[in-house]
Amino acid sequence: MRNFQRTIKNEGKIKGIGLHTGKNAKVKFLPAVINHGIKFCRVDVDKDNLIDANYLNVVEPVLCTKIRNNHGTTVSTVEHLM
Repeated sequence: MRNFQRTIKNEGKIKGIGLHTGKNAKVKFLPAVINHGIKFCRVDVDKDNLIDANYLNVVEPVLCTKIRNNHGTTVSTVEHLM
């Protein structure tokens, strides 16, 4: 079976206004190691801040895609980055 994994070569950053919150937001994209998968890291949360980008973690698919980890930490509107 072919491996279709890819990662970005260099770090990237964007900033703007949150779609639903209207608050300032920053996003940083980092290259990943093999088999790491896509993860979202909430830097405004002290612990348990990693959330796997996995369809099993979708908790609210109404008007946005919200994902949550086992500790209750969420991130919304991930489909715009994916």
